[in-house]
Amino acid sequence: METQFLNWLLPQIKKDHRLEVPPGDDAAVLRLPGGKRTVVTTDLLTEFVDFRFPTSSDDKDFPPSASAHQVGRKAVAVSLSDLAAMAACPEAVVVSVALPQRGGKKLAEDLFTGIQEEVDAFDVTLAGGDTNAWDGPLVISVTAIGSVPPRGCWRRDGARPGDLLVVTGPLGGSLLGSMSCRAAVKRLQLHLGTLSTPLSISVTVLLLTAVGCSRQVMSAASSNLHQCQYTLMQSAFQTHPIRIS
Repeated sequence: METQFLNWLLPQIKKDHRLEVPPGDDAAVLRLPGGKRTVVTTDLLTEFVDFRFPTSSDDKDFPPSASAHQVGRKAVAVSLSDLAAMAACPEAVVVSVALPQRGGKKLAEDLFTGIQEEVDAFDVTLAGGDTNAWDGPLVISVTAIGSVPPRGCWRRDGARPGDLLVVTGPLGGSLLGSMSCRAAVKRLQLHLGTLSTPLSISVTVLLLTAVGCSRQVMSAASSNLHQCQYTLMQSAFQTHPIRIS
């Protein structure tokens, strides 16, 4: 299955000036902007943990199901959002997938269309990756590579008293977990699977920069309250819950 899929995949990958050696060799060679720092991030998504596929044509189970196309987009988006949160310009992604033995080829093709759609939306090149098949569920890992001017990245440990904590998506929107999480999400009327997009975070970074912000405190793409608390801890702040009625 792997050889058949690669024979289909490689001609689909678009040529890009940043790829000195394109996918198909043992490794890719990138031409990144001169004089800038390289920013690297990776995210791993697992079926039944981070997403689930529909079990029937009228699947209305909780949490809402996703298509393979949507999973491909989400897998890229979460890593690009990490780059955006650090004020980095996305350049390339590398994607690795462990496909289920049954129906893996069709699943891989649908994943690729979502991945390609997302990288096209943000002018990112697909530099390569790896595929394998096994008896377990779908697992997809995306490593994103970006560039930023020296001392230009926005870090979590740079918070200062009076800074603004900016969240670009609903808190708890990526949870797939327990009944207690389910009840909390329903009370808040959040839609599971909604994410802060790389675009929304990039726009926020640009707006904050335009008004003179030189550092940032921003939650991760998962819109996780724990990430906000972690940001404050990194900057040696104590956290206190605030109720908003």
